[in-house]
Amino acid sequence: MQNTDFPRLNINPSKLKHNYQNLKRICNSFGIELMPITKVALSYPVVVGALVEAGTTVVGDSRLLNLQRVKDNFSIKTALIRMPSPSVAEKVINLADISMNSEISTLKVLGEVASKKGMVHQTMIMVEMGDLREGVPQEELIPFISEALKIKGIEIIGLGCNLTCYGGVIPTLTKMEKFYSLKRRVEKVCGVQIPYLSGGSSNLIHHLLKGVKIPVNHMRVGEGIFLGVESVTPQPIPGSYQDVFVLEAEVIEVKRKPSIPRGRRTLNAFDEVTHFKDYGIRTRALLSLGRQDIMLSGLKPVETGVTILGASSDHLVLDVEDRNTETRVGGIIALKMNYGALLQAMTSPFVVKVAT
Repeated sequence: MQNTDFPRLNINPSKLKHNYQNLKRICNSFGIELMPITKVALSYPVVVGALVEAGTTVVGDSRLLNLQRVKDNFSIKTALIRMPSPSVAEKVINLADISMNSEISTLKVLGEVASKKGMVHQTMIMVEMGDLREGVPQEELIPFISEALKIKGIEIIGLGCNLTCYGGVIPTLTKMEKFYSLKRRVEKVCGVQIPYLSGGSSNLIHHLLKGVKIPVNHMRVGEGIFLGVESVTPQPIPGSYQDVFVLEAEVIEVKRKPSIPRGRRTLNAFDEVTHFKDYGIRTRALLSLGRQDIMLSGLKPVETGVTILGASSDHLVLDVEDRNTETRVGGIIALKMNYGALLQAMTSPFVVKVAT
């Protein structure tokens, strides 16, 4: 029986599988291994299941709770992409086959826990390449690796870097070449082989689409798979779908109202100063969807003639004056999402998730 609960996030597993395989083909043609990052979907079993069917043998996530969900349902490798703290070392060893790290003290605790269990835990050492989020400063990398190599129970399988997510720094070819040179220097000075150079995420795809070979052999990708876009421009990836996820909400009111609020005004419920233009009396619709569920700036109506005016905690306000079809109470309006909006919709317990 069809699910009639709203708001509803429709997930298309077939299109998701296609997107993964399409991007994997592109990456493989440049000698790059693709690791899907499922945090935007909270490692939802339908999503991970589709990726497993598409051929992935490893997924990455930033939350241990999500990795627990993966381990409970699938026999694949997992990677914790947000660096752990010493207090969660036991959980990390139990739930993540690989973790990203930039602190020696944490690696020592991870190594101790892994050794007690008779295990060797794999890690990628994160390097600071300019975005100023996580990472070992470049001038400290050699002594860091030298110290990390002494830790029992730890195996360094790669160097990683993160760009764009915090500071918006673009992973240029020059920056990636510098990253590669750091790997070569580490291998020479420390006398160790570093199998993976994990250069980044969907922010590297624009290079590949231009036919530019980048000196990395590993990418951690979420947006490029789930939304079918590269994240720098962002532009659609040729051959990929942009509607793997579609958000639907129910119309709970349709009225003709003025364009500008009447009366003395103050800040809205989110301490914002709101601005309005006078377009006269317009047909407006309210949807049963609000900021508790979505990131307002990341939404775009699927239909033309529908404009998002704003939102409170529980209501999305639309102008539907120019919509081609009549808007009625009980009707459904579909919305596209960017990465941030999808993340929030997946996280909201009030948004029903449905495989279509």
